[in-house]
Amino acid sequence: MEYLPRILLRQGCRVYVCLTLVFQSPIYGQIANTPTSQSPIFYSRNITHSIEQLAVNPRLIENGSQVLFLIFGGDPNYPKPWDYKLSRSDRDGNAAYVLTPSGVLDYNVLADEHGVLILMAIPALQASTEGDDSYEEIKDWELWHLDLESEEKQLLESSNSLPLSEGYKILGIADLPPTAADKIVSSSPDKTHTILVQRQPSGPTQYFSFFRVDGSGKQVEIFRTESWQSYHDAEWWPDIVWLNDSSLLTIRFQSLFDESFPQSEGLFSIVEIDLISGAARDLYSDFSIKPFPRMALNPDGSALFFQKFGNDSTSELWKLNLADDTTEMVYSVSGELGDSRFSADGNSLVFTEVTNEHFDIIRLDLERNSIENVVGR
Repeated sequence: MEYLPRILLRQGCRVYVCLTLVFQSPIYGQIANTPTSQSPIFYSRNITHSIEQLAVNPRLIENGSQVLFLIFGGDPNYPKPWDYKLSRSDRDGNAAYVLTPSGVLDYNVLADEHGVLILMAIPALQASTEGDDSYEEIKDWELWHLDLESEEKQLLESSNSLPLSEGYKILGIADLPPTAADKIVSSSPDKTHTILVQRQPSGPTQYFSFFRVDGSGKQVEIFRTESWQSYHDAEWWPDIVWLNDSSLLTIRFQSLFDESFPQSEGLFSIVEIDLISGAARDLYSDFSIKPFPRMALNPDGSALFFQKFGNDSTSELWKLNLADDTTEMVYSVSGELGDSRFSADGNSLVFTEVTNEHFDIIRLDLERNSIENVVGR
């Protein structure tokens, strides 16, 4: 299995996607249930993203009428975590403009979609020596509120010697990537249950153990899966998607023996875990399920969208209907797809598409069975 094999670049503990700036190269994508029809043609845009930021980038707002996204503005050969600008475009990509200067690490749209919280590094104060560009080396950060109607900015918090993880907590997305702390902590929507995921060795095999943590801090293991050892150096951690306050979805991996690279090949399964009973049920299994990127649950919780490897370097977006565990392919492209994000009404998906090292942001209209290239600059 390979994921973006030619354009992954390792810098410290961070993984970046690099881009060669070429305009008007055709990208061919198609709605999956019309595979014999002529594919619509799109054109490449000079947009690039880090792997971690794809989960929150791009993002549909105002009921799908506009798109927020990040533009890479640094040196592709020496990318830094803060080399991004937050931008806004209308849905059809007819107008796009920058909302912030360079320095954006991450952002989160507020529930009313009228404002955005933006976590920014202060580039001038960062270490300038090569190698000092990982998350742990970011010492100076700020949290800003941006009003999307007036475009007024307000400083909410400065680092004041606080670690970057505190900025992420205030941002409300997550803590630092798991590689920084070697664990994932996730809480249910109403904060009733907390899950701790840690990597643990057991003889020659690496496992991920899922623990339910009670109010006193007591940990009870409720699930365990093998750790997929990727062929590239982007470290894999199992995804966590909360269905409700007492159950979640994650990925199970069961390896096949590979003498040259143990735990590199095997079967992936989408699993539902009941936190009350501790029962785990496989909803769907396939050797071609992609361990990257993360899964996406639609707003009403009825369907999970995930990706699979197709034939001839094709990426496929699939839908798992949670009512009856049936699956269907939604979209296919010769290239790579980033994480999917839903519009508030659940009728549209937006994601980044990578073909021949060119980047597009794509909107998939699930109601009209149509696809649009929506963002460029």
